[in-house]
Amino acid sequence: MLITFALTAHAASPVEVTPEAQVRPRFEADTGRDGVDGAGTVGYVTMRSRLGATISRDDVAVRVVFQDVRFFGEELHPRRDFTAGGIDLRIGTLTWSPGDWEFEIGRMERGLYNERLLAIANWRQPGRSNDGARIAFARDGWSAEARGLLLREGDSTDLSTTDQVVPIANDAGLALFTFGYADDTRSIHPLVFVDINTDLTQRTQRATPGVYATLTRGPIHLEAEAYAQLGLVADVATTAGMLGLRGTWAATDRANLGLGYDLLSGDGDPLDDVNNSFSPLQGANHRYYGHVDMAVFRVGGPGDGQGLQDVIVQGAWAATDRLQLRTDLHAFFFAAPDDAAFLAVEPDIEVRATLADGLTWSNGANLWFPGGDAATEWMFFSMFDARL
Repeated sequence: MLITFALTAHAASPVEVTPEAQVRPRFEADTGRDGVDGAGTVGYVTMRSRLGATISRDDVAVRVVFQDVRFFGEELHPRRDFTAGGIDLRIGTLTWSPGDWEFEIGRMERGLYNERLLAIANWRQPGRSNDGARIAFARDGWSAEARGLLLREGDSTDLSTTDQVVPIANDAGLALFTFGYADDTRSIHPLVFVDINTDLTQRTQRATPGVYATLTRGPIHLEAEAYAQLGLVADVATTAGMLGLRGTWAATDRANLGLGYDLLSGDGDPLDDVNNSFSPLQGANHRYYGHVDMAVFRVGGPGDGQGLQDVIVQGAWAATDRLQLRTDLHAFFFAAPDDAAFLAVEPDIEVRATLADGLTWSNGANLWFPGGDAATEWMFFSMFDARL
């Protein structure tokens, strides 16, 4: 629950202050994702704590959110720790919204179109925010948006010795432009990403154009997206692409069933002079390729350059308004032309209970059953999330 206070000063417009807070402790255990039976198993607790507020007057708003992320027990001598090393400004934005326009600058936490290529990565305790600027326009279902984000300031920024940066030319950035139309039953949004990395060993100049679209007809919801990637990665020519398809049938008010297919192109010959492996940029890989974090991160996709095919069956059921069950079943295959072989099967299950207004308790179990002689992997989590 968010509480909004209205403060009036003389004849000026009211100032609205909307505070926000979150505490999210989570226990996790996994087998180490190392491909070795009986080795690497670990259990630990992490916690995200956030505190901030949005202060607005008329069409101007400032949002500031501070965050602390830590492992339980990471301070060996907590009585002697005088630092605040885990505290960070997670969100700090200035927004001006005159009419149909919106201008935003600062450190923002914003994904794009179900987070396939740009995500806030909410599953990760730190999340993901980006420094940059954004311009958006919306009217009668039509919209357009442009962002420029600085992913890494590669120059020297030791402000303890100087009041300016020292040039090194090791920056990384991302720009995007999208436009389109959306209403209650359909949407279509062409878009293009451009990412640049000036690091000498990872030098990148790459464009990722594509389209995101949805269609809803009664109980059926369809989602499709397709992208190409062209440019240079580590000074190697890149030609790659991906396709994502989702269909969901709302069988009842409390249950739905979904099918999906993802294809990330792979590089059948890594020794040639063309890179054909598709990169999901800054996407929410958990959301699409399983919670064990083997596909895409370790094997398949950019993990080994061999690409990925993912056939998905999904289901969700709400036993009550406060208790939900969600299951996913993934069948993974390599996508490279010379190695389109079976990779693994991954079932994921999550049970979420709403204990009180603003307080949820989630428990999940995830398994990775690979082909061949590779080791089975698993991951379990239990998380409380209080948002006030």
